[in-house]
Amino acid sequence: MRCLVFIFSLIFSAPLWAQKQVLPAVRALEKGAAQSAPAASSASAVRAAVTRAAWAARAGTPELSAGGITHITPQMKDAIEAARVKKIHERMKLRQRPPLLEDMVKKSYFQVEALWETRFQDPASVPLLENLYAPTLSPTPTSLRNNEMSLFFSARLADTLDWLRARPARGENDLFTLMSSDAIDYLAAALTQEKLVMLGEIHHSPYVQRAVERLIVKLQGRNPGRRIVLFTEFIDLPPVNPGARNTVATYYRRPAEEEIFPVRLVPWEDASVHLPYATETFVELLGRGTEIYPLEDPTQKVVFEGELMIEEDNSLFCLTERNKIWARVIETKMAEVRRTDPDALFIVYAGMGHTSWLTPLSVPKFFAKENPAVVEITENTPSVFNALYPVWGKNHMIFEPCGGTSLLYHWRGKDARLLGRRTGFDYAFVVPGR
Repeated sequence: MRCLVFIFSLIFSAPLWAQKQVLPAVRALEKGAAQSAPAASSASAVRAAVTRAAWAARAGTPELSAGGITHITPQMKDAIEAARVKKIHERMKLRQRPPLLEDMVKKSYFQVEALWETRFQDPASVPLLENLYAPTLSPTPTSLRNNEMSLFFSARLADTLDWLRARPARGENDLFTLMSSDAIDYLAAALTQEKLVMLGEIHHSPYVQRAVERLIVKLQGRNPGRRIVLFTEFIDLPPVNPGARNTVATYYRRPAEEEIFPVRLVPWEDASVHLPYATETFVELLGRGTEIYPLEDPTQKVVFEGELMIEEDNSLFCLTERNKIWARVIETKMAEVRRTDPDALFIVYAGMGHTSWLTPLSVPKFFAKENPAVVEITENTPSVFNALYPVWGKNHMIFEPCGGTSLLYHWRGKDARLLGRRTGFDYAFVVPGR
């Protein structure tokens, strides 16, 4: 079961710039890898398959067609393997691999698996693990660092879940529920009191994207004259010259040393090129004069793609490195805006993995002094990527579909903020979908 969860998480929860050409290689190589891998662990066999699939994808595996998966011929497989070997040799020339690195990575990987089995009993019941905390098997220093982080933060996550289980009624009495078509108005009224808001989504839901748009428009309506600034993962920063010798370990972008301009409204016929994700949402917001700034660094993407395997693209290490640049951009621009508008409202719109309180070194944690409010916006049911799913169970009524009416959940009482940090969210807004 954990193998299936991992494949799902790699393909559907990877960062947007890493969701490419994975499925064909996985399908083509997974079976053979599983047959030839050591019998030590089925999970490691599948991870090994995905590692090889990652090289295959980087080597030019045919893209996914609109209708599904492109067929891979035996000749393509041979070309993929040759390109994979060539890539390994190229990387080995760039830097000397520490002695026994592969053994160190494997050891750290199995340490994480052992911790999961000990502390979580049923790791498959904690979707956060495979989606955000997963160890990797790539024989790289990055994988080793990722696994060290995973080991440390997985133990902290287990402590957090134990804390919620020990709370009276497991915290169920502390959660306020509102089922109403006016739930978005209630949420906008509550967020008006905030200085910094994080809106987290699971990618590719048009219903969620339009809900984000409507929420921001309502915030603008409730705050006439107040400057509202939106930061987003889904639009790229201008590229910079990374330098010929930059690596994953050395690349460092300094937003304070450059001028970051707001996104401009472009003609509709060009919108899908310049705003490829949530196009209608961003066009509508820009048309209303919303001040939007990009967060994603395309230069970091290029540097990372030159060294990392695709399984590492979705790793805790990679997620953290992206968050660091985002935090520097946000911090720089917030300071600039507050010089003229000290009461400005700042909003961050990104994937839930970046905004959840349960993600190690997530964006809100960089701004803990600001006491940000984290909002999870999902389609039909609340997210399973928080503490409620593993503690309350998948059969809890909260995970039943919302039907045709919006639902809003938020923590209440003197421990409301603490519960937010221990469960992943302060507000959970569920919108009807298909």
